[in-house]
Amino acid sequence: MGWIFEGLDVGDTKRKYSDRELFRRTFRRLKPFKKRIIGITLLIVLITFSQILSNIIFGFIIDSITDLSGVILWIIILTGVSYFIVKISTWFGDYTISMQMAKIFPNFMVTLRTEIFDALQAQDIKFFDRHRSGGLNTRLSSDPGAYVGAVVSSMTILGNIFMIGFVFVILATISLPLTLILSTLIPILLIATYLFRKIARKTSKSFTRIHGAINATVAELVDGIHVCKSLGIETESLEEFKKLNQKHSAAGFRRTASMDMFFPIVTILNSAAIIAILIFGGRGVMQGLGLISAGELYIFISLLNYFFAPITQFVNIYAQIQAGFTSFERVLEILDSSPEIQDIGNKVIKNFDGKIEFQNVDFAYKTDHPVLTNFSLDINPGESIAIVGHTGAGKTSIISLVARFYEFQKGTILIDGEDIRNLKLKSYRKHLGIVLQTPLLFYGTIEENIRYG
Repeated sequence: MGWIFEGLDVGDTKRKYSDRELFRRTFRRLKPFKKRIIGITLLIVLITFSQILSNIIFGFIIDSITDLSGVILWIIILTGVSYFIVKISTWFGDYTISMQMAKIFPNFMVTLRTEIFDALQAQDIKFFDRHRSGGLNTRLSSDPGAYVGAVVSSMTILGNIFMIGFVFVILATISLPLTLILSTLIPILLIATYLFRKIARKTSKSFTRIHGAINATVAELVDGIHVCKSLGIETESLEEFKKLNQKHSAAGFRRTASMDMFFPIVTILNSAAIIAILIFGGRGVMQGLGLISAGELYIFISLLNYFFAPITQFVNIYAQIQAGFTSFERVLEILDSSPEIQDIGNKVIKNFDGKIEFQNVDFAYKTDHPVLTNFSLDINPGESIAIVGHTGAGKTSIISLVARFYEFQKGTILIDGEDIRNLKLKSYRKHLGIVLQTPLLFYGTIEENIRYG
């Protein structure tokens, strides 16, 4: 099984949130839709009950009617009626469930994406220095879709749990000895589920990480296409992208392989259960021991599908949940990230004279690489100055500190004699106008860009 993790960086797949925490925060987000979700769950239960009921009726018919011609007639009539009822109720229930989900999850998606966008705007510039723009685009566009898709799929879990429990009780009522035989397979199933859970989460996280890296690389290539063409490095860029794409393909294979490992296990256990039930139950019927009738044996075997099918479906859903929760973790890293620049000031100055003072300021983007050390500068109102220096000397950093894009480590910056950290950030920035070397125009006309500013 180790080949599945070959080439994976364990540090890159380290968990930041437990499944319990992710489920808790998911339930909290679904709280406004509680009534609709309860209704969906009840419909799933009713559909399950109607499907099981048709098999029970069929088994009772076999036991209660001895006349062969009567058996055939009643089997045809009642099976046809029960089948029709099950199909109609299933169609109606599935349609109603789809309509209810259509009312819940588009709003759920809109709310989540709005929160992410709002959280991104609240971050300071240092946050965007640490994260690639393409990766952030993925967290805003793709990750919410994967997460919401997982939540939609998980809506059937409660119905599946009910089905497994309900079927198990019926099986125990029909034949306790045969149910005990079935129970011997459950520990194997639980162990396999536990191992699958760990593997699926790890491979899903690796796949999502590399998928985000591809989006980030493409976004940076588009943004820097002039540099790429001017240096003539299109071939080198293509080779780097090929390597990343190969990693993406390998990670996708590992994820698929890890998720497909569990299905044969469930199939084998299902087959083993049917064989064991047929051997022991069939012998009881043939020998006329009175332990189980032919109709009860039919019900027992037919209900085994309703016992194992939810487990198989749960594995498929769980794989999607793991992929969705991996995306949700990436989203939470944004939502839970606190900006370094805290807007704790409450002083609002309506009109600035424009005096700027740097008093013994120390600043570094990284602690071991200082940009400004004991820096002091006075700029009087109406004064124009030119700051000259080589690349990396700190010219842009000075502007960024005046705008409070970054937090300085020591010293004080005063605006009209007031510490910049005491000013209400949003109000203060409305008085600033910054034109950098490379201006950015948003999509639209020049007039629309001017209005935006």
